[in-house]
Amino acid sequence: MRSSIKKIILATDFSDASREASSHALLLAQTYKAELRVLHVFDINAWSIPLHDYLATDAVVEGLEEAIQRGKDTLI
Repeated sequence: MRSSIKKIILATDFSDASREASSHALLLAQTYKAELRVLHVFDINAWSIPLHDYLATDAVVEGLEEAIQRGKDTLI
């Protein structure tokens, strides 16, 4: 019987738990020759900042971009 798994989506926040999940998702994708897509998840509530009060300064944007790049580097 052929697998019906064609696509896998991995939601990640680049935490330790997400890194563990990425290993499993990659193994599944390789096993079933499925397409693997990665979605970076960012929870603004984790910062305890009300959304309407959030102002993305250059420093904040730069910090987020650096964090995203570090996360991407861990997946490579």
